[in-house]
Amino acid sequence: FVYWRMGTGGVPRFRHGPVLPALLAGAAWALPAIAAGALWLLALRYFGTPLPGPQGAMALPLLLALACVAAPLAEEFIFRGLLFGGLRRSLAAAPAIAASAALFAVVHPPPAMVPVFVLGLCTACAYARNGGLLAPVATHAIYNGAMIVIQA
Repeated sequence: FVYWRMGTGGVPRFRHGPVLPALLAGAAWALPAIAAGALWLLALRYFGTPLPGPQGAMALPLLLALACVAAPLAEEFIFRGLLFGGLRRSLAAAPAIAASAALFAVVHPPPAMVPVFVLGLCTACAYARNGGLLAPVATHAIYNGAMIVIQA
């Protein structure tokens, strides 16, 4: 917000074009990520890997707020807006998408790295095709919400 208000150049756009198509694109890109995450959770459960869940009455609403609002806004600005945007200036689209997704996965907990890598691929594709951060933020928020609901 501060960069936007100051008129700083090179700051990633949050919205590029109409809102509804960006939200629909974000929802569409979330579907393969949710499928990968759900399959990964099934595999973890099959092999007996314990998964932490929200504890307490307020834990689920707070977790949903953080995971579906704060994390997508912050992480997409960093990983798609800044990192992918920088990589895209020196690499072709596919290597930049893969590299930003790999770095995104590395900063997440090890049991989640595989589905988060898929999420990173989907959000980078959404950003590359849409030109603004709204589509990848929507993808990320929908994915996080779906994973929390599946685990709860």
